[in-house]
Amino acid sequence: MKKVFKQAITRGGSILIPDQIIITDDAVIWKKRDKNLITVDSKILDIQNISSVELNRHLIGTTIMIRCFGGDTLEVRRFTASDAKEIKQLIMSLKKRPDQKLDKGESDKLISDMEKISGMLDQGLISREEFEVLKKRILSRD
Repeated sequence: MKKVFKQAITRGGSILIPDQIIITDDAVIWKKRDKNLITVDSKILDIQNISSVELNRHLIGTTIMIRCFGGDTLEVRRFTASDAKEIKQLIMSLKKRPDQKLDKGESDKLISDMEKISGMLDQGLISREEFEVLKKRILSRD
């Protein structure tokens, strides 16, 4: 799947150099031509690393804020409300799909890491909150 969304000209977006958000099965890609129309700035966010998608509606359009685990953030402005809603729904539905199967080595590493942090919790070396943070990190890695 590949779906392309462009910044809305009717919401103040640029005619020649609109921001684009491209959603594939694995990633969210942001692209924008520079003002000289020579190079393209871009950012790629892995779908499974996205922690939240926030929409802020304004008079002139909707701002989309995509946050990832680890602090990476993408903020794009001047999309229509309907495009912004669709972008959020697509991202959230792709995050919920079952992950692809892990190979034996990845599976063994995942189990080993989970056993380590479970043992640390049982021994009182980490709190429940620290355990949850570590668990999320382990389960979200590729």
